[in-house]
Amino acid sequence: MAKIDSGVEHDKEKHHEKLTNRMQNMTNQQYTLRIPEHLYKAVKLKLVKENRKLRPLLIEMLEQYIKTS
Repeated sequence: MAKIDSGVEHDKEKHHEKLTNRMQNMTNQQYTLRIPEHLYKAVKLKLVKENRKLRPLLIEMLEQYIKTS
């Protein structure tokens, strides 16, 4: 792999510390979701057309679900 000299110094330890702190502050719960392929493809196609991502959409839907309960 070729090394590119951009003139910008990268402090590996500082970056690692920053990411470690960020991960400690995150309180996320990971959940594996199995979606039928035809449904996933349809949702993904609509998301691409709307320039959106799946994760924010799911979070928004879960928040709406909690509000209506």
